[in-house]
Amino acid sequence: TIDPTFSVGVTAGGNDYHHYSDGTWDSSGDRVTSGKTGPTATSQGAFRFTNVTIAQGSTISNATITTRTLASGFVEAAVELKLYAVDEDNAAAATDASTCTTDDGIRTTAFTTWSTVSINTNDSAQTTPSFHTVVQEIVDRPGWVSGNALIIHGVDNGSANSRAWQAASYDHATYTEPTISITYTAPGVTLSATSSSVTEGGATSTYTVVL
Repeated sequence: TIDPTFSVGVTAGGNDYHHYSDGTWDSSGDRVTSGKTGPTATSQGAFRFTNVTIAQGSTISNATITTRTLASGFVEAAVELKLYAVDEDNAAAATDASTCTTDDGIRTTAFTTWSTVSINTNDSAQTTPSFHTVVQEIVDRPGWVSGNALIIHGVDNGSANSRAWQAASYDHATYTEPTISITYTAPGVTLSATSSSVTEGGATSTYTVVL
């Protein structure tokens, strides 16, 4: 299949979490928060996806995360975020605030900005814009191997007070876990088109075959 789409959800409670600007973190709650949580406080969300079966050097054309919303009490208004990845071959889940801070210092050069809205309702789908350049930077790493793990960060980018992306986590009792979808072309696969015309009964039909 040319340009297949790979999809996987977060597979364990320790694989999605958030890290507050005061140095605390949470990996066991029912939500992941990214944005502005107070007048000066922020929260950074992290989503770790394991067994990403995309070959090193693949061309990434689209990458998004879809989450389910939670009623949060945050203002239903604009949220400004940046989406990065942790720039490692096989990113391990953070285990405390200190390892969250370490990951903050090794983000990808590439990022995608996201102007979204803080949705204060339950169980609505919310999908990020494509951050394919971020994933491209990871799969282009010489040490990347199909089946490795990938962590995506949602980082505040100047949101106003109490505006955040609230995503139901893996640990939520009811809602679907965060899911990543990546469309890619495997290395060595090229596209070519061949056209042929057939005339029958005075009518000409043209067929194009893409290989």
